[in-house]
Amino acid sequence: MKITYDYLVEKAVNCLVKENTASPEDVEIYRFGVEVTFLKIMHLFSDFLIAVCMKKVPEFLIIFGIFCAFRRNTGGYHAKTRVGCYVFSCLAVAAALAATEAEVRLLYICMISLCEAVILILISPVENENRPLDEEEISCFKKRLYILTAIYFTALIITIKMGYFQLLWLFTIGLSLTTILTLLGKFQEERTPGGK
Repeated sequence: MKITYDYLVEKAVNCLVKENTASPEDVEIYRFGVEVTFLKIMHLFSDFLIAVCMKKVPEFLIIFGIFCAFRRNTGGYHAKTRVGCYVFSCLAVAAALAATEAEVRLLYICMISLCEAVILILISPVENENRPLDEEEISCFKKRLYILTAIYFTALIITIKMGYFQLLWLFTIGLSLTTILTLLGKFQEERTPGGK
């Protein structure tokens, strides 16, 4: 599997150089970009396949939408290896989709969402060793998180008024997934030498 993956990455990079899209001096930068793109495609395909197998594609799309929107501004846990990242991602998606079966009261949904939003605002953004943040970036991510949180709670209120309670639970699962990864990332950051 790794040999095939490395071969595909190398083939794509060589093609870019051959077509004069990438300069030979910047090969390492393009290799990194191609690797990240391949990994994202592989993750998305696998996550979607899990949703198809569990017969929860609409649920996946809603949860994934909420998760992606928040995750870009909160940071959080990152596995040390590609395989670890892939396995963790698949398990997280399967667990989130399994959680859609739970029946949770509206009051609990609102309380969970409120607690998670407070946690995210207090500890985000979380850095990792591959992506340190400067003061300007931290400020930017914080502002975007405030706006996103306001949008989230506006959508929550509208959804409550419309009576789509199952949809509320999907929103909350997406936010929960973000919160768990952000807390794990914070723990990871504090355990890293030189971490905060």
